[in-house]
Amino acid sequence: MTFIGETFQTKIIIPGPGDELNGSRAGLHFHQCPGVTPFMRFGDLPGSPSVFEFAYEDQTYTIIDGQKQGGGAAGWNDIVSGGGSGHYVVRYDGANWRRIA
Repeated sequence: MTFIGETFQTKIIIPGPGDELNGSRAGLHFHQCPGVTPFMRFGDLPGSPSVFEFAYEDQTYTIIDGQKQGGGAAGWNDIVSGGGSGHYVVRYDGANWRRIA
């Protein structure tokens, strides 16, 4: 589902852990929506076992629990995994999620 230019006068509920639709979070996209900063956890990214969406090259998301694969802070173009506290923009390169911002 894509939202373009929405101001969201009412709250929207994004599926979360334990919700029936948790695996659909990666299918939400927000473009030019003032006041909306969408984010996910690494486990919500497409291609994860509990997510209904397949990962494909050039998908880009913001995550809030990233770390460099193997531990520590990720730098530009490092492979990213979950379990950390880094707020990163990640892009799928066809094999791995990499930090791009």
